[in-house]
Amino acid sequence: MFNKTQRTIASHSWGNLSSSRKILIVSALFLGVFVSYKLWQEYQIYVVNQINTTAGSGIEADITWQDDADDEDGFVVERKENGDFVVVARLNPNVISYTDSNLVAETTYCYRIGAFNQAGTAYSQEYCIDTSNASDTSNETDNASNITLPPMMGSATISGQFIAKPDVIELAGRELYSFKSDTTYNGDFSKDDVENIEYTIQDGNLSYQDSALFTFQEQGSDIDSGYVSMRYNESNSMSFSLNGNGDSQVASLYMSVGVWSSEPTAFLITAGDTSELISIPKGYTWHYLKIDIAFDQLVNVKINPVGDFGGYSALGVAGVVLNKKSIPSFASLSNISLSDRANIDVSNVKYMTSDFISGNEHLSNGEVIAIDYQGTAKYRDKTYSFIDNGSVVATGYTGMGWNEDNVISIDLKNSSEQIVSTSLFLKAGAWIDGQAQLQLLINGETHPIELSRGRTWFYIRVDFEFLGDAHIDIKPVDNIGSYSQIMFAGLTMQ
Repeated sequence: MFNKTQRTIASHSWGNLSSSRKILIVSALFLGVFVSYKLWQEYQIYVVNQINTTAGSGIEADITWQDDADDEDGFVVERKENGDFVVVARLNPNVISYTDSNLVAETTYCYRIGAFNQAGTAYSQEYCIDTSNASDTSNETDNASNITLPPMMGSATISGQFIAKPDVIELAGRELYSFKSDTTYNGDFSKDDVENIEYTIQDGNLSYQDSALFTFQEQGSDIDSGYVSMRYNESNSMSFSLNGNGDSQVASLYMSVGVWSSEPTAFLITAGDTSELISIPKGYTWHYLKIDIAFDQLVNVKINPVGDFGGYSALGVAGVVLNKKSIPSFASLSNISLSDRANIDVSNVKYMTSDFISGNEHLSNGEVIAIDYQGTAKYRDKTYSFIDNGSVVATGYTGMGWNEDNVISIDLKNSSEQIVSTSLFLKAGAWIDGQAQLQLLINGETHPIELSRGRTWFYIRVDFEFLGDAHIDIKPVDNIGSYSQIMFAGLTMQ
């Protein structure tokens, strides 16, 4: 069994070392000499990408950063306004990008990223973007070094075990990618994919083995069998991508390895920025492995022998099984009330306020991925109260003027198979004679909210249910001045 995580140690002189020297290094690693990056350090913004969107949508800034920590509770995106940084979005752990929308041309916007946990907040350097050249397509380079960066990837963990000779592997509806046949089975099981399969062979040939070893079955019927094999030489390797959709997923890689030598040996497997050096228990025999890779976004996987061995020595890969079924996204509006209250009872529900105060996390499978204010927003500590078993646990709302370019955006996720009931709490008023309207979009479906009269305040509660992902936009219709505002207090989930 192996389950420790270590970072890849790059060495320009590795190829010049003798096999015996490499084996000593491998053995030392297994005796506990592990090197890792800092768990908590300053973050840097690596890419700011300006693009023009479709007509009427304004300018967007795509901000990307690298997650160098293992222990953040989340990220905040802050934009400088009137000389001070204000929070424009709060994001979950391991998120590495954010899009700031509806920016104005001929304007300079400055950002910083904060990674926070109970120890405090670690901020990136300030990064400013000038929208004067927004029509230019962005480069994909680091602003400091001007070196092209690789695609940003999600994090991954590696664990696994040596297993008995796997004559039969029952899929039970799970998705399989077979390396031998380059075919995907049960592709509807998951939204995740196995892609970009590559083999680097500089010693010997790649061998496709049609063998009863590694036979994959569906309800007792064989659907594929065999594996792809390469000589056990460090100049040979294979790689592939696990393309995640944001939900947690576990991919099981089935493989075989054998070294015809009495010397201690190992091979290296890398997933994203995580590596595992796997010691081969003994020589002159075949070993079989099931390696589990937990991931949620795009990760690149590479398998590389360590050392050069002859005879029958080889490393083989059979297939990857995706173990978690993707939950289809579903969202349905239940009710819109225009006569709610300023006191919000959160005694038996999970909640989050407009300024990111949360509680009762265990009471719902729903997650708040982001709350975003597109336009000028201001938090005020008044009007609304969140009450948990008789105690006020939070107050206030975040308000925006009645302008059709102002948008309150909320992203939610429910990775379980149980529907989550959600309520949004808003206050709105338009200082005009007659009716006014808000536009509510839930996963792209429009639901108008009609305010029956002007010059008055409405306390609004929006109830809906969802599975998978839910994206909500709330914005005013038309531009109305004076006291007219739309205010967001927070949400509950159960």
